[in-house]
Amino acid sequence: MRDEFPQAVKEVLAKRVAFRCSNPNCRKLTIGPRTDVTKDINIGVAAHITAASPEGPRYSPSMSPQERKSVDNGIWLCQNCAKLVDSDETRYTIELLRKWKALSEEATLLSVESNEDKKQDEDISVIDSPGSIITKNQIGDNILISPTVDLRPQLHFFESETQIQQDQVTGLYRISCHVS
Repeated sequence: MRDEFPQAVKEVLAKRVAFRCSNPNCRKLTIGPRTDVTKDINIGVAAHITAASPEGPRYSPSMSPQERKSVDNGIWLCQNCAKLVDSDETRYTIELLRKWKALSEEATLLSVESNEDKKQDEDISVIDSPGSIITKNQIGDNILISPTVDLRPQLHFFESETQIQQDQVTGLYRISCHVS
């Protein structure tokens, strides 16, 4: 028996990332208009971070059915990336998928907070080094960094007006600076 997401959970997952794939190397828009003006095309998937059934990738027997069907156990992906992450559970770990989710939600929030009319997603690049993911997102003057170590000592090259804040929930650093 599979612990499927209820429709309400699927909608929350999609909306929290503005219907964009949460893979930071993809960020594909997953919704658009159909010819019928009353309908839309949705190529997004509410994917389980830990599997919905014992046969699935990254299954955790310690989770209850309610936990498996919750927003906390879901990530919004395009169909290609959903297939990709389920095809190689060694590469696409629970920890990596949680990082993708947090980064995508933070990028979406920054986009909402920004009053500038800049494209967000063409400016995201990801470097996957041992133990860390670094994401640069040019929305205004913000740069996101998701490290596993404190990068503050390494940021001495920024101007004195640079502000560094760490989100206590996601662990993301928000670095605001004015680059000339």
